[in-house]
Amino acid sequence: MKFHENLKRICNERGTTPTALLKRMGVATSKVTMWNAGGLPKEDMLVRLAQELGCSVMDFFATDEEIAEKQEALSVLDNQYKEIKAGSDKDVTKRGWQSKESEL
Repeated sequence: MKFHENLKRICNERGTTPTALLKRMGVATSKVTMWNAGGLPKEDMLVRLAQELGCSVMDFFATDEEIAEKQEALSVLDNQYKEIKAGSDKDVTKRGWQSKESEL
C-alpha cells in the first residue's frame, strides 16, 4: 500500500479522516491532497502523525501482506483473550469472590 492509503486506513481504524486529523493537529489540510498525489511528509511530520494516531511510523509504509499478518495476529490474540476472560468468569462464578490468598 502507498503512504496515503495506509494513512487513510489507520485514520479509519481510529474513527477519523486524514483531513480531520490534520485540522486537529493545526496543520494545513492541503497536505492531504499532496500526499494523495504521491508526496510524502517530512520525517518530523511522520513522527507527529504516528504519535497522534498511536501507531508506528512504519505502519504508514506497511505492505498488504504485513497488514494481513498483523490483523491475523491481532485476531488470534483477541480470541485468546476472550477464551481466558470466559474461563476467568466461570472460575469466579464457581468459587465466588474468594481471594487468591484464601487458596494458599
